[in-house]
Amino acid sequence: MTFYTPDAVQGGRAGSRTIRSQKEGLWSRVKPTMVNLSGLRLAMDRRGIRADMTQAYADSAGRSDRGVKTLLLRYDGQGWRIQREDWAPEAPAR
Repeated sequence: MTFYTPDAVQGGRAGSRTIRSQKEGLWSRVKPTMVNLSGLRLAMDRRGIRADMTQAYADSAGRSDRGVKTLLLRYDGQGWRIQREDWAPEAPAR
C-alpha cells in the first residue's frame, strides 16, 4: 500500500486504508494467479502523470479478464504514488 497516496481512489473505494481492507478480504478468499501488464503509455496530466496499459488477470477461482488499467500518479515530494486507479474492460474485437 506504500505505492498509494493516503487519499487514493480505486473504483468506488476512497482512501488507501479502504482499498487495503477490500483487497485483504478478497485475497483471503480468491488469490490472483496472473497479472500481466503490456503496452504502457505515459502522458503528462495537470495532476501528475497518467499511465495507461492493458492488463490481463486471472485468479485462483478460474476467473479471468482483460482490460485497460489507468493510473494517475502524483509526486508526493519523495516519490510517485498512485492517486487514482481505474479499470475498464477491453472492447470486443470486431
